[in-house]
Amino acid sequence: MRVHPGRRRLVRATLMIGLIACSVVAAADPVGGSTTQTFNQRAFCRNLTSGQSIAIPPLGGAAAWDCTANGLVTAPGDKVLQILRGRAFCGPGNPCDITGVVTGVENVQAICRNRTTGQTSLAAVIDGDFDCAAGGFATTTGDNLQLQLRGDLPVPLPTCTIDFEVGCPDTSPQCGASFAGGTGCRIAGLPFCYSTGVFGYEIGPGDVTTITLDGELLTLDVFFASGGPGQGTMTFFDAAGDPVDAPIFTNGDCAAAMPPSQQLSFSRAVRTIVVENDGPSNIYIDTFIVNPP
Repeated sequence: MRVHPGRRRLVRATLMIGLIACSVVAAADPVGGSTTQTFNQRAFCRNLTSGQSIAIPPLGGAAAWDCTANGLVTAPGDKVLQILRGRAFCGPGNPCDITGVVTGVENVQAICRNRTTGQTSLAAVIDGDFDCAAGGFATTTGDNLQLQLRGDLPVPLPTCTIDFEVGCPDTSPQCGASFAGGTGCRIAGLPFCYSTGVFGYEIGPGDVTTITLDGELLTLDVFFASGGPGQGTMTFFDAAGDPVDAPIFTNGDCAAAMPPSQQLSFSRAVRTIVVENDGPSNIYIDTFIVNPP
């Protein structure tokens, strides 16, 4: 079940996963998709940037297809078109709700066409999930359908470092990252609570900060510490809002000594980070290095 990354109960659930993030370098999600209430499908994939096209063997009653596994070659930033042809199936006399999900691409646009009635509608799309009926599309069992699904291959963020000394990413995004919540960039008054300079990003007791990335985060090097007793949590989510690997925790009390930075490699690209402070002391982020080499 998908839950928005800001919801605390999902964050709590992921705390039980453990302390160690996966060490595998992130690979791009396969380009493909799936639908509901359709059958006798055929899928076609075209890389609009390179011109390559492939036809996937008949799906029959299968709900999902995979362009990548069937030979579609893509690179970051490529534009991809996927076409699904089939028939609606949801029971005699019932209106069908044609929904689905597109994987491996972002900025998805879904066009639903009923080739039996001639109606064409732009589907409602949220995080790659599309719903034809929400866009005003009508169909019943047996109607001949065609879905056109367009999207862009995500682009990894370039290597970049936020040291919080010049500007603050809560009001002026840096390195493809925007910070929302917490106290913001400030002098902690504790010399070991920032790894460079005199500023760090402070999050007070009970506060939550959401870090939104405008590209893919594949690896991260970050100073993450508590300025006293207690512990903070940093949890990672992909573009669909699903958790990526395990959360990390503040790894020391910077009121006493400077803890080391934490180096992470993710099994899937991260697009959102939720930081929670459950302790009685402030927690601090500093030297936030996006995709270090």
